[in-house]
Amino acid sequence: MGAAVIEPLGNPLLHHVTLQRVVVTAAKVPGTDWIVFMEQLRSEAFGPVRDAITRTALLMLFGGALALVLGGYFARRLAAPIVALRNATARMAAGDLAGRISAKHHDEVEDLALDFNRIVEQLRESYATLEAKVADRTAELSEARDVLAARAHELTQLKDEAE
Repeated sequence: MGAAVIEPLGNPLLHHVTLQRVVVTAAKVPGTDWIVFMEQLRSEAFGPVRDAITRTALLMLFGGALALVLGGYFARRLAAPIVALRNATARMAAGDLAGRISAKHHDEVEDLALDFNRIVEQLRESYATLEAKVADRTAELSEARDVLAARAHELTQLKDEAE
């Protein structure tokens, strides 16, 4: 050990004679008037603390990265049924009523998918009924046109005979 110079305000961080920073502590020896001083290089004294801080920072970085990766994975997994439902509604809006949505999660999204499937089925039935009505009306109009054409022909013949 060498002599140390005490910094102002009684700072326990002292300068060793080699001008390296040291930590000094003192204790009175019981039963004597002696005081024992102990000095240790600051790098040795605070090395374990620095190592612990470094390990903690690295673990926090690793934990943060892991949380981001897992968060992204679970967000995609949770959003997948909603994305499928959105794609199905886009197909329906484009006029494709043949598709169905299958959901196997037993949650609110499955309930929504089942409701969506019922709506699509009702729309298909409505379109089928509407197409049948249009076909019936078209047949009626075609028949009425034929009748009107026959009457118009009869009237034309009667007009020609009358002249």
